[in-house]
Amino acid sequence: MHNTYLLDSLDGLRAHLARSRALYQVVAQSADGQQDAHWQQVTEPAWPPLQHHKPLHSAKQFFFAEQEPLYVFDGQLFKETLPEPEPFVLFGVQSCDLMAIHYQDSFFEQDPYY
Repeated sequence: MHNTYLLDSLDGLRAHLARSRALYQVVAQSADGQQDAHWQQVTEPAWPPLQHHKPLHSAKQFFFAEQEPLYVFDGQLFKETLPEPEPFVLFGVQSCDLMAIHYQDSFFEQDPYY
């Protein structure tokens, strides 16, 4: 059985995705006359417009944590711990970045820490 969703706009798509996931989008802010674009979690009803500016930082932070525990000590033994990431959506990713994510997924598909 397939559920069909009629989406009137990008805002409808974002609202649908945000119901079950954290939604991140590139947001631009002006500071000192400079455009600063960065990834930011967004929520409805105030969806920011899509940006053509590239963010200052890549989407790598979403796939590779700066720090993460590999083992925990329970008082007697060290036990391996696997990451449990929350589901998320990167909305408005540029095609070149999307292709890089695809290659990264292919390379790390057997890695339980990815």
